[in-house]
Amino acid sequence: MIQAGTASQTQTMPVARLSEDQLLRLVLPVPESVVPRIHVGEPVTVNVHSLNRGYEGRVARFSGKIDLATRTMETEIDVPNRGFVLKPGMYAEAALTLDRRADALAVPVQALSVNGQSTAVFLVTLESKIEERPVTLGIETPNKVEILSGIKENDLVVVGSRSQLKAGQRVEPKVVDPAFFSGAE
Repeated sequence: MIQAGTASQTQTMPVARLSEDQLLRLVLPVPESVVPRIHVGEPVTVNVHSLNRGYEGRVARFSGKIDLATRTMETEIDVPNRGFVLKPGMYAEAALTLDRRADALAVPVQALSVNGQSTAVFLVTLESKIEERPVTLGIETPNKVEILSGIKENDLVVVGSRSQLKAGQRVEPKVVDPAFFSGAE
């Protein structure tokens, strides 16, 4: 005989639980600042560190309202689970692509010098002298920043510590292969 219901007063356990594991749903709290850039169907990269694997998902739906306590919007990501490797309840990290730019001019984050409201980079001129140049920033990733104005392609930008450098100082640049910085988006 099976007792009816699973009321908390009787503390009975369900006999069976059903779950649909072919397509898993990941619920993300998206910050208010990026809510206007969330669109149904957009790709999402989902990394499950315990499996050391990444999966491709898509924005399935979003609540359309901001939670007043957290200033976030719930966004649901559908992740296909081919082979049923993913299990409900696993921890995952998601990367939403909020914007894309083809042929963007970008520098490593370590090249930026931020002073209050202004941002600049140190360049090495044709005369091998340091020049500080203000720049306008575009979209950012964790490792790179798009430069909208202030420098052009093939300018030599100083990356790393700039504490010992001053504008006009003569230097001997060591050019690093740009591919060194292109691995992490």
